[in-house]
Amino acid sequence: MCEGSTIYAICIHILNFNFFKDKDYFMTKIKPLDTETRKVFSHDFQLYFLEVPKIPDQYYNELDKWMHFFKGASKETVMAMQTPEIEKAFNTLEYISQDPIARAKYEARRKYELDYNTDMDGAREEGLQIGFTKGFQNGKHDQKIEIAKNLLANHFSIEMISKITDLPISELEKLKNI
Repeated sequence: MCEGSTIYAICIHILNFNFFKDKDYFMTKIKPLDTETRKVFSHDFQLYFLEVPKIPDQYYNELDKWMHFFKGASKETVMAMQTPEIEKAFNTLEYISQDPIARAKYEARRKYELDYNTDMDGAREEGLQIGFTKGFQNGKHDQKIEIAKNLLANHFSIEMISKITDLPISELEKLKNI
C-alpha cells in the first residue's frame, strides 16, 4: 500500500428479513457515530444493510440485479439481466450445487436458517403472548387498585375491600396511607 493512501472498510450485510421497519427502500447505509463527540467516527468506514424482502419487483440498476440474484432468481431471469458477473456467479453456484459435499453443507446451512427462522417466529409469538398476558394482568391489577381507592373513599373497611378486590391487606394499607 502506498503511503498516504486511504484505507476503506465497507461491511455489507445481506438480510433475509426486514430489519429497518420504518424504511421502505431495501438498502440502508450507516456510518458509525462517536457517542462522546456526536461526530461521524470515520467516513472511510461504512455499513450497508441490504434487506432482501424489500427488493422491488423490477430491477433498474446493477445493485437491483444483484439483489434479485441473492433472492434466488431463476436461470432465465439471470440470463435476461445480461450481466456477465451475475451469470458467472450463477454458474459457479450451479457447479457447487452439483458437488455432493458442497450441497450437503449448503443443505445443512439452509436447514439451520429455516430452523432458526421458525424458532424466532415461535419466540416472537411467545413473547407477544407473554406481553399480552402480562399487560392484561397489569390492567386487571390497576383496575382493582382503582376500585379499592373508590371503596376506601366511600369508607369501606379494608377487610371488605380485600374480599371484593382480592388485593392483600398490606397493599390496601399502603393505599389508605397515600
